[in-house]
Amino acid sequence: MSMAKTSFVILVCFAIVGTFSALPLRGEETPSAAAPTDSGQNDVAPTPTPSTFSSPNRLPQAPESGESVLRIKTPLNKYPDTKKSSTSSDGPLKISRVIDGDAAKPKPTPPEPVATPVEPQPAPPVKPAPAMPKPEPVAPAPALTTAGGLSKLVAGESQLGQVIELWGAPVSQSIVDGRKLLVFNTTGFERAEATFQSDTLESLFLVLKAPAPADQVRQQMSIVESEGAKVHDEFGVLLGLVFPERGALFSFAPQERQFLVESVVVQRPTAEAYLIRAKGYPADRIEAKLADLNAAIKLESFNASAWHEIALLKRRLGQLPDALSAAQTAASGAGAKPEYRLTRALIQAELGQYDDALNVSKSIAENVALPKEVRARAFCQWGDLVARGPSEDVRSALSHHQTAIKLAAEEIRNPLDDVRRAAKLVLVDAHLAVASDLAAGQWQNRELTVPKWVDSTDAFVTNLVEKEGFSRELELARLQKAIAAYNYFESTYDTSDSVDAILSVGRELLSQTKDPSYQVVVEWEMSQALIQAATIEQNRGEFDDAMRIARETAALLEHATQTRQLSIGDRMTLGNFYFRVGAAQVVSKGDHEEAIQWYADAEKQFKHPDLANVALGQRGEALASMAVSYWESGRQEQGLALTEQGANLLKQGVDAGENQLDSLVAPYANLVTMYESQGNATKQAEYSGKLAKLPKPAEEQTPRR
Repeated sequence: MSMAKTSFVILVCFAIVGTFSALPLRGEETPSAAAPTDSGQNDVAPTPTPSTFSSPNRLPQAPESGESVLRIKTPLNKYPDTKKSSTSSDGPLKISRVIDGDAAKPKPTPPEPVATPVEPQPAPPVKPAPAMPKPEPVAPAPALTTAGGLSKLVAGESQLGQVIELWGAPVSQSIVDGRKLLVFNTTGFERAEATFQSDTLESLFLVLKAPAPADQVRQQMSIVESEGAKVHDEFGVLLGLVFPERGALFSFAPQERQFLVESVVVQRPTAEAYLIRAKGYPADRIEAKLADLNAAIKLESFNASAWHEIALLKRRLGQLPDALSAAQTAASGAGAKPEYRLTRALIQAELGQYDDALNVSKSIAENVALPKEVRARAFCQWGDLVARGPSEDVRSALSHHQTAIKLAAEEIRNPLDDVRRAAKLVLVDAHLAVASDLAAGQWQNRELTVPKWVDSTDAFVTNLVEKEGFSRELELARLQKAIAAYNYFESTYDTSDSVDAILSVGRELLSQTKDPSYQVVVEWEMSQALIQAATIEQNRGEFDDAMRIARETAALLEHATQTRQLSIGDRMTLGNFYFRVGAAQVVSKGDHEEAIQWYADAEKQFKHPDLANVALGQRGEALASMAVSYWESGRQEQGLALTEQGANLLKQGVDAGENQLDSLVAPYANLVTMYESQGNATKQAEYSGKLAKLPKPAEEQTPRR
């Protein structure tokens, strides 16, 4: 082996260690510049009292005194800030643990004073709406006769002459709101009214002589191609069925236990009818939902509710630019609600428009005139933004999340379906958010309290799935956030049960749907949860378990990313994941060839134009480290180019204040060795000069060559 080769191999170790030594584990408590540095006694983390939906007064208690807060960088769960360079971080995907061994713990920090959140008051019990009885079999009602010619009458098309030809002369007529109202005496109906505008049929109102089963009425009207949707009132009581394409509404007879149709309204198709059906579709029919919502906005171009539903679906599909456009229309459309502004703010945060998102969330949370469940969602989102955005203020986030819990708990027995379900969903999100706040901060006994906060959400999710009709997809979201909380610190948390649950629930959902869009959504959510589990196993040095999870994750991502428009956060998440898995191959087995297979995917993400001004130092360190494997496997040109790219990004990171100057030592030293081996004396001298001007790293008195 040549001298150049020998010196470079020695430098390889230095390069890998140097690249990651500045990237602490999520559990390594390195205080930021904003955190106090004096040691002091930490507060005991608040422990949740078991909360149930039937006992909203039994809420987790707030800390009795202040706590010392750490700002932990978490790109996997963090909102990107494209307005300024992000700080040096490797986020949840830190591998310094498996490279360096146990890093020295930082000095403890003294507690910061924090106001105790207001103690929650018990909500008064509300009598729930009675459940609808199961239908009982009944004798068939008299069939509607075809003589009425009902199937031939179409609102907006049929003319007055056609109606008279079918039903005969009207028994009475009048003018109502400038329209002709004619009453007919026709077979099969107790009453038949028709409204005309300029002799064009606008609507029909038909009262059956005897209530009839919906299928019988549907066949009589030849409504075969249109899928019906249930219509409920705000208390969840079933009122009837709507068939949007035909513009037909079947109303059930009151006090009838068999849900028989008493009357029928036929009118022009409406946006409201399509919206009702879109909302009524199960979660796994995304494409059907979008089709109905597009039909709704075609009829009413500024229907705020329809645009809001579109925004939510586009966000789930990872189409954030389209989602933001829809959310902006919803926020300013007809019938806009404060919730729509919250959705717009959430998407803005995910696209890097952090300040606008924070201001909107804060203003809605502090508006006491708004409903409690809306303010609860706003407080929860506000807390998420300050915890995962540029400020990373976990102390303030904890206060906001606890306020969200207090407000939501007061509405969990509300008889109004939308209010009650929204409140329950906030409780799930806010409890998991508190778990992350405690995990990211420097609290005593967080190893004991974080699991309690996480476990408290299990009953909440079960209630939403079993009692409120939510999809089991909610279980995947819970698992992802729960595992992410454990990534902040070293714990005895066993990922195996969670991984099994992710795969089991996800595969069940995939087997039950034929909707390709929903399949992509589920695969993406499964992959994001599995990435968190793989990270925990990598940090523990359990490479076999980590690789098993990583392979499952990669298989899911291969399909899930084909149609997803990856955001900045998505690209950082995937880049970190592929990079860590590749690095683990080098550390555990010295297998550079296998590492390169993973590095190729990491390189695609880290070098994407969307990340041009994001995490400069972090990406630079990763690229420079990956270059070593390319060089060692005989791909010298690729390794050299990647090292220079990494060095350039690191230099930009140093100039932006993200990285220390000595972070350039490893890539510059590698470039000296690489150019020396190629006989390029000019470039060797250039980087030797740059290297000589750098401070010596703490662990190296003299850079190795």
